Amino acid sequence: PMTTTPPPPMTTRATIVGGGPCGSLLALSLRSRGVEVDVYELRDPKTQLEAAKRRSINLALSHRGLEALKSVGADTAVMRDAVEMHSRYLHLPDGSVATQRYGEASIYSVSRPLVVETLSRLAEEAGAAFHYGHKFVGFDKDVRPRFSRAEPDGDAKGDGEGPTVVTGVAPTFGCDGAFSAVRKAMERLGRYDSRLWYATQGYKELHVPAGKTAWPANYLHIWPRGETMLIALPNRDGSFTATLFAPFDDLDAMAHWPDDRLDAYFESLFPDAAEALARDDFRANPTSPLLQLTVKPWHFKDKVLCLGDASHAVVPYYGQGMNAALEDVLAFDELLFGGGTGRRERGDGNNNPPQSSALAET
Repeated sequence: PMTTTPPPPMTTRATIVGGGPCGSLLALSLRSRGVEVDVYELRDPKTQLEAAKRRSINLALSHRGLEALKSVGADTAVMRDAVEMHSRYLHLPDGSVATQRYGEASIYSVSRPLVVETLSRLAEEAGAAFHYGHKFVGFDKDVRPRFSRAEPDGDAKGDGEGPTVVTGVAPTFGCDGAFSAVRKAMERLGRYDSRLWYATQGYKELHVPAGKTAWPANYLHIWPRGETMLIALPNRDGSFTATLFAPFDDLDAMAHWPDDRLDAYFESLFPDAAEALARDDFRANPTSPLLQLTVKPWHFKDKVLCLGDASHAVVPYYGQGMNAALEDVLAFDELLFGGGTGRRERGDGNNNPPQSSALAET
C-alpha cells in the first residue's frame, strides 16, 4: 500500500507561553514532530501540587481529551490517577436520588495539578525545555515574545527593560488561559473580534475528606438547586472535590456569615452533604468568576497562535474546557502534518476548529 510521509515542520523552534495541560501537551506534540520547544511558565509543577493541597482542582476528562492524549501516547500516564465516572448521580431537592448514564463512554475525574505534572514531565523527557519563574511581558518589533523573571505570585523582578528580560523565538503559542497576556498583546497587532462576558454566578471549591460520606465513587454527583448547584468529583483516595456554584455576590457575602448561619444554609439546600463540606475551605478559598470568551481569528499571521482557554474559554460546568484545549493540540497537529479524519480540519473560516468556537459561543 502507498504510504505518505508527513511534511517537515515549517519551523525548527517554537515558544509556548503557559505550561498547563494545553501548553504541556502542545510541547509534547511538537517534540514528537521534531520541533525544538521552549515553554515559559510562572509556577513549576511542584508549586502547583503544593497549592492543590490547600485548594483541590478537579476536571472531567472525556473522549475528546483522551483522543488528544492518545495521539502522543500520554493517555496511560494521565489515566493512572483518574477515577471513572460512568453516570451522573442527582441528589434531588425532595431527598430522592436519580442516575443518568453518560452513554457508552465514561468520563473521568482527574486532578489538574497531577495532569500538569504528568504532561510536563513527559514533555521534558521528550526534550522540551521548561523555563519556570517567567512572566510574558509582550512582543518586540519582530513579534518575538519577551519575558521577565518573576515570582510565583506574578510580581516581576525586573521592569521589563533590564537584564532580567528574556527574548524568545517566534512562532509563539499562547496557552496561558482565559486572561491570556499573549492574546491581549496579539490583539494590539491587528483587527480582532473578541468578546469576554461574565455569568452572574461564581464558584467556590471545597474538599470533602475520605470517609465523610457514603456517596458512591464512580459518579459525578450533582445537587441542582436553580441558580445554585453543588457538584462533587471523586478522587482515588476516597475523597471528593466539590464545587459550589451560586450568585457571585451571595458567595462573597457568605464567607463572612457566622458558622450557624452557614450551617443552616448548607443544611437547607444540601442536607446529605452539609456535614461533609469544610467550612474552613469555604472561608479560605476565593470566589472565582464564571466567564466565557471568544476571539476571531486565533492567530496573527504565522507569528502567534492562541489555543485552549486563551481563545475559547467556557464555564466549568460544561466540563469541556480542558477537553477542548487538549483537542486544539490534536487539531493543530492534523492541520500542520495531516493524518486526521478531516472532521477538525475544516475550521470556521478563521482556521478555528468549529466545535471549540461553537462551545464558547453557547
